[in-house]
Amino acid sequence: MRYAAPATVEEAQALLADDTGAQVFAGATDLVPQMRAGRPAPSLLVDLKGIGRLTSVTHEDGQWTIGAAAPTADLTRN
Repeated sequence: MRYAAPATVEEAQALLADDTGAQVFAGATDLVPQMRAGRPAPSLLVDLKGIGRLTSVTHEDGQWTIGAAAPTADLTRN
């Protein structure tokens, strides 16, 4: 199993397009139990935690923007 930590959404898209056995994760809360239960390991793990656009939580002009991989802890702080 290989590991990649792209810095942009575009890099993540390219990695996923090049490897049909790849799987994304942002905390491995689902992945680790699935692998322990016998699910085959992905050929490539694409870690989304390094992509600021996906992990950010912002509040501007009365509007919240929450990235798709924003940690729950960040949501409770804001």
